[in-house]
Amino acid sequence: MGSVSAAALIISFTFFVAFTMIYSTSLDTQHDILVASEYRDKINKNYYDSSIKIINVTHNGKFLNISIINDGKTVLNPHYLTVLVNGNYDSAKSISVNGKDTTIWNPEEIVNLTLYYNNPVERIKVITEFGNYAYYMG
Repeated sequence: MGSVSAAALIISFTFFVAFTMIYSTSLDTQHDILVASEYRDKINKNYYDSSIKIINVTHNGKFLNISIINDGKTVLNPHYLTVLVNGNYDSAKSISVNGKDTTIWNPEEIVNLTLYYNNPVERIKVITEFGNYAYYMG
């Protein structure tokens, strides 16, 4: 009878340890899901609260100047803008918000981008850090 009791004790202890590990893992997973859900909600809110509009484009054959207004409700970072000219990625050589080099682009402020671009400009797409975009067709 002693071996049966010892076997029952070992099995019970094993189930207890397994349940404890499963419960702990379940709590960690629920926490990770909650954090990811909060992060997704924040990104979605920023997407719907941000908006940009290209208000002026000038091209003198060598430099392309693009003026964009932040007409949303979210503060953006102008250094995270992605610029596609005629479908090709191009990086801005100069970025200024109301004449200042800064990483804060408040609503209703205008950012000016300057790019080296020698070819004719047919279309421009500017994309924000949250995925919003503005088009210009030249």
